[in-house]
Amino acid sequence: MRLKLCAKAAPASFLLVGNLFLFQPAFLYWGNQSFLTYNLGNILMWLLPGFLIALSLLLFLASSIPIRWQRSYIAILTGITFSMWIAALFSGDLGQLDGKQVVVSSDARSILINAILLFCVIGLSAIIAYYHTKLTNYFLILISVMFAFFTVWVIIAAHKSTVNSWEKLESELLAFSKDKNILLIVLDTFQSDFFQEILAKKTSLGSKFPGFIYFPDAVSAAGGTYLSIPTIHSGQVYKSGQP
Repeated sequence: MRLKLCAKAAPASFLLVGNLFLFQPAFLYWGNQSFLTYNLGNILMWLLPGFLIALSLLLFLASSIPIRWQRSYIAILTGITFSMWIAALFSGDLGQLDGKQVVVSSDARSILINAILLFCVIGLSAIIAYYHTKLTNYFLILISVMFAFFTVWVIIAAHKSTVNSWEKLESELLAFSKDKNILLIVLDTFQSDFFQEILAKKTSLGSKFPGFIYFPDAVSAAGGTYLSIPTIHSGQVYKSGQP
């Protein structure tokens, strides 16, 4: 009996937890892979224990609560799963984190409308799941299989892309011109004011850097390395949305 109840709760539990730990990270990775150097498979390996623990807890609750409440529990769980899936489905542009897709509204009216719509989706999905559990579970399984295939495809495609990109980058980095080469050395996270203090305390240190120019009034174009590098290389300020 307990196993049967776990089986009924499994599709909603799998999709809910899978969205959090596997599927949405895959969508986010695919939309931002040009900024990432870590393989998606390695990232998901770190998230997999959380996925298994959360899935086990949801199935344990399904088998532990009183019999008369278990159908309602599965229906509510399905409603929450549907609302999360729909919210993720309409987030836009494969989860690109470019500052345009993630908007948190502070308007009380918008928050109220979004909350009402969210609860309507949860309630309607829960009612459908309560009276048509088998049909709902088939639909949830179909969505989970589609997301699972997409996640596996992203892992394989991103791995090939990363390997090819690194081989191309490595060949370009090791190829020097016979006429003139300019090497740009960036001491990442090394603050210039600390360097100035070191030079002030050890004046002889400056003589060990012939040909170097120190710009004490230089201002960074951004607060992070990834967004600063385009400006360092091009001399132009990078704006969101530019290729």
